[in-house]
Amino acid sequence: MLPYPLGKCSAFILNCLSWHFSCYSDHADACESANVELLNQQVQFRVCDIYLPHPQTVMGELYGANVLQGRVLDITENDGGAKFAVVRVAELKNPVVIALEHVTGVERNGQRGRRL
Repeated sequence: MLPYPLGKCSAFILNCLSWHFSCYSDHADACESANVELLNQQVQFRVCDIYLPHPQTVMGELYGANVLQGRVLDITENDGGAKFAVVRVAELKNPVVIALEHVTGVERNGQRGRRL
């Protein structure tokens, strides 16, 4: 039995994370006191350590509308004729591949150009 009523979010998490119940076993006094101390506290953690939802979902919600810029390294085409750009973004370790239809502008000689 849980020591508090379940809200919508808590019920969802408990249904997804079967290991969560281990903190509420008969031998979990230390775990329970640590949980109580953390309730309503601001905490820090890395995105890659998030268990649910998937870290990719979190990043999409946080930064999905941000505009990146980079230098086109190559243009490629798939079997269906769709064209893609391989782009080096300075802040990323590896180049990204993006459909040309999603390229929103071109910068030439330091001047931002028009949308493609």
